Amino acid sequence: MRFAYLHCLIFYFNMKRLLLFFAMIPFFGVAQITDNFSDGDFTANPAWSGDNSQFIVNASQQLQLNSTGAATSYLALTTSLPTLDNTSWQFYIKLNFAPSSSNYARIYLVSDQQNLKGALNGYYVQFGETGSNDAIEIFKQTGTTSVSVARGTNGFIAAASTISVKITRDNAGIWSIYADAAAGTNFTLQSSGTDATINSGSYFGVSCTYTSSNATGFFFDDFSIPFIADITPPTLTSAIPLSNTALDVKFSELVDLTTSQTTTNYAIQGLGTPATAVRDISDFSLVHLTFSTPFTSGTAYTLCK
Repeated sequence: MRFAYLHCLIFYFNMKRLLLFFAMIPFFGVAQITDNFSDGDFTANPAWSGDNSQFIVNASQQLQLNSTGAATSYLALTTSLPTLDNTSWQFYIKLNFAPSSSNYARIYLVSDQQNLKGALNGYYVQFGETGSNDAIEIFKQTGTTSVSVARGTNGFIAAASTISVKITRDNAGIWSIYADAAAGTNFTLQSSGTDATINSGSYFGVSCTYTSSNATGFFFDDFSIPFIADITPPTLTSAIPLSNTALDVKFSELVDLTTSQTTTNYAIQGLGTPATAVRDISDFSLVHLTFSTPFTSGTAYTLCK
């Protein structure tokens, strides 16, 4: 997630000429972080933290649990997601054992607490359960209570497995589970479910619950995580008047749905804020503005906060 400052702009209403100048208004842009541990380090770029002494980056450049005894160990990243609308997460996971209720992994997609062992509010994906029908399953956690949101194919991870997973959540709160049993990117939809009661969070992480025989049997890699904090600002690339009341504003990267559609984030000197601000349904770097008062032909306008 990027919190940044966008440029104001001057545009000349003759539907052709466009001049830009720098100014500042607060805005959110969408960003992704990827981590394949190729630098051999999980404590920087990005910085995972938690039970650091119980994890390593192994010779295959994967994040691996490296513990002893029976315990629960976790690592978390600060991500600061102001919205879960239209987001996706992707990762590789390898379990060197048949998972169970004593040996399972969780990927916390979003949490309001950095400590993934305690009470929190968020969503996680679990790998392992009682019995032989182990499936990829998304849960909502509220405090210490977990409720299933979507459950994948029964038995898909009943044995030791190496897979890739993609989780998506749209702006209606529909969660979808995709997986590739060959650990590639040929994802197949397994299941969907709906829950929109939590729509923000601050942390992403991994959690491993294990017995002593599996204390080194968890592996993670190829994370693609949405909305990681970023201070690099998106920039304006164009602003095109479509009519005497409509203006399309284009940014250099994707922008957050909620913030981009907040009309008070825009104002034209002499005309005020737009009546509507709508992010494009397919191009998330484009915002459509409409104004109640028409532009006057041949007039230069300044659009800013």
